[in-house]
Amino acid sequence: MNKMRKKGQLEMSITVLVLAMFFVLLFIGFIFYFRFSFESYKESESKILEDRYNVYLSHVINLPELKCSFMGVEKECLDVSKIKSFSGSDSYYKRVFENVRRIYVKEFVSRNEEYDLYRYGQGTGRVYSTPVSLYYPKEDRYGIGKLSVVVE
Repeated sequence: MNKMRKKGQLEMSITVLVLAMFFVLLFIGFIFYFRFSFESYKESESKILEDRYNVYLSHVINLPELKCSFMGVEKECLDVSKIKSFSGSDSYYKRVFENVRRIYVKEFVSRNEEYDLYRYGQGTGRVYSTPVSLYYPKEDRYGIGKLSVVVE
């Protein structure tokens, strides 16, 4: 009888040990799963934000207030004379560019000038940019610039 009792206790000990190991392995698996899913979430958040700010860049390039046009036909460039006279302080632009701190165009080739299109707050943060073609109507020439959006 004593042997039976010891055998039952041994089986019970092994069962508890197996269950404990199972729960330890399950806990470790959950840690790895949540760690990798959190990293995946961060990557997708970064991609979504990047796409959002690329949409802002595209929106600025296609603003009729800034686009080049000749006799009603729009071209794929920004008119520097329109940029110089542009004031993005309207409430419309604050609503459209809600997280944007600054939008500016920098001309590279000859003048190396910088034109502010929109500024709200400090103007510091992460910068997204794209190359643009600039048209100077007084000189009837084209230049190369960089359109940049600064976000918080």
